[in-house]
Parts: sequence; structure tokens; C-alpha cells
Amino acid sequence: MIESRVRAVDAAKMLGLTVRGVQAMAAQGRLPGAAKIGSLWTFDPGKLRRFVAAKEDECRTSQIFTDEGASGGCEPPLQEKNIEKAYRLMMSRLRGGSGTRGSKTSRRRAGTASSGKHGSKRS
Repeated sequence: MIESRVRAVDAAKMLGLTVRGVQAMAAQGRLPGAAKIGSLWTFDPGKLRRFVAAKEDECRTSQIFTDEGASGGCEPPLQEKNIEKAYRLMMSRLRGGSGTRGSKTSRRRAGTASSGKHGSKRS
């Protein structure tokens, strides 16, 4: 028996994506069993299920394992540079800075703010 095709909304539910995300992936050729008929994307549900199973297997064999209840079993590998940058930015924000070098706030806290017309008066 031939399984009927499903629309993008059903494919999105199967994949855990938005309809727009499914349409974009289909247009890029990244989803197996996708076919655009007129202006409507349709999908082979069997191929989508196999695609998800393959992604799960790929994740299990090549990624970092975590608590399956929280993330589905794996997460992408961490990128140290991005983590370090995010850490510095967050620490700066927590300390009250804007996260950019030389901001007025950080200069004021360091006691190097200019004392022009609008500067604070120090006695």
C-alpha cells in the first residue's frame, strides 16, 4: 500500500520545526521526500521518519551525550571561542557594563570620565 503524502504543517510536527523552517529546508534540498506541487510542498512521511531516525543515530555516534530527557540525548560540540566571548560579555553586563570596550559607564566607574559641562561635579 502506498502511503499518502503529507503537507508542510504535518512534516513540521514530525520534525519538531516550524512550517517555514520545513519549507526552507525543502527548498534547499535538505529534506528527503520533499516535492513542490504547484505552490504546495508535500512530503513522503516514510522518508521523513527515516531521516529523523538517521539524524538520531548520527547524533548518538558523533556528539556529546547528555540527559536524554532534557535534550533528546545529545548536544552539538561546544565551541570554546564562542563560549569565552559569551562569558566575557555576560560578566561585563553583570558588572554593569554594556559589554563593549571603553563605554562611558566603564570609564565613569574607573574614575576617568571627562568633567565637561555635563559631567558630574566632584569635590
